[in-house]
Amino acid sequence: MERALGYLQELVEIPTVSSKPEHHQDLKKGASAVEKILKEIGFTHVERWTTKTDVDALFAEHRGKNAKKTLLFYGHYDVQPVEPLEEWATPPFTLTKVGDWYHARGAEDNKGQLCCIFSALYKNLPDHLNIKFLIEGEEESSSRGLYELIDRKKEALKADYLLVFDVDILSINKGAVTCGTRGVYGFDIEVVTGLGDMHSGMYGGIARSATSELNFLLSKMLGPNGEILVPGFYDTMIVKSQHKKEMFYFQEPEGSFARYDTSEISSKERNYFLPTLEINGMFGGHTGSGSKTIIPVKAFAKMSIRTVDGQDGFDLIDQINSFLQSIKHPQVEVRVKKHAGGSYSFTDPQAPFIDHLRRTYKKITTEKCETVLSGASIPVASHLQKASGAVLAFAGVGLKEDCIHSPNERFSEQQIKKGVVFIKELLNELKEA
Repeated sequence: MERALGYLQELVEIPTVSSKPEHHQDLKKGASAVEKILKEIGFTHVERWTTKTDVDALFAEHRGKNAKKTLLFYGHYDVQPVEPLEEWATPPFTLTKVGDWYHARGAEDNKGQLCCIFSALYKNLPDHLNIKFLIEGEEESSSRGLYELIDRKKEALKADYLLVFDVDILSINKGAVTCGTRGVYGFDIEVVTGLGDMHSGMYGGIARSATSELNFLLSKMLGPNGEILVPGFYDTMIVKSQHKKEMFYFQEPEGSFARYDTSEISSKERNYFLPTLEINGMFGGHTGSGSKTIIPVKAFAKMSIRTVDGQDGFDLIDQINSFLQSIKHPQVEVRVKKHAGGSYSFTDPQAPFIDHLRRTYKKITTEKCETVLSGASIPVASHLQKASGAVLAFAGVGLKEDCIHSPNERFSEQQIKKGVVFIKELLNELKEA
């Protein structure tokens, strides 16, 4: 526990925000800190791999004297931005104890969970198992530099098991093994209707507004109950059998928010087995205080797709682009720009590795361990799984109330203790593998 906290305090003080160029040198410092910890744990083989985006990933390898199997851990040392800063009750890059919780950006995602592994392995590398690590610095930026690196280093990454220790359990006493995630792909839409903003009196009723045109296009892509109206969007989707769907537990999310109707399509179906198309943000024209009566000539939407089995997100973005070009006004320019993305992942819930993880959760919780899927995504996981040849699973000791990606992110003493024990028990469990 104390060792995990020491490592966590060291790591959260480095503002490794991968989405902001001004933190590039902090990413270098974060990589150095992780490298030092890996060597301190006892890894004699540690390599620093630099991606094409000049961000370092750490690879470490331990070869057990009597090992027949290899366990590869994946994690990340980068974090989300802290804004809005005024909503933080404590300094975001200082580990601060508040009751039984430790607050900081990265306290849980993923520095806290990584430090549970580090503490469990400290001077305790097993003889019966090979251990590998791949820890990157751009997970919160869609792992944009890691894909090519994984392809180049795939021989070094070969493993039997791949564990992503970066997800939630259902409660502090109810474990959950995650067997798959939806894919995620991002893109931007830009609408241009002229050379410069125009006076809404002089040109009103004559000039087309970019914000209105964008609103029209978006309305043709999404229906009132979340259905995606882009032709062909669902065509390649592989529908899971009812038997497969019933293998997975789903916990209805709590909270006060506007919901889609679930009388015909359940929340479980929507979150696990159907894709989404989301408008993450839209802007154009005057957005400051006061009035400015203009007709904007540029408008933007930031979009994302969550994919399921059978879907390629980049192909879907191409379909969306073709659809928008076919319905836009001839004098309106529409530009679609792709960002990085990662594909859907799935592991058979009856795989032996999943059983090992379920049994391990029983050592740290009092209630039945469930098998779940995630509607969210860890973009690079499926790519790493294919390159390593490993059986992929997701585990962790995160909780919904940890406020990851939000102000006042936190991780409790109880979670840290359980995380350390979980890793130690997993290593023992894999003696039987």
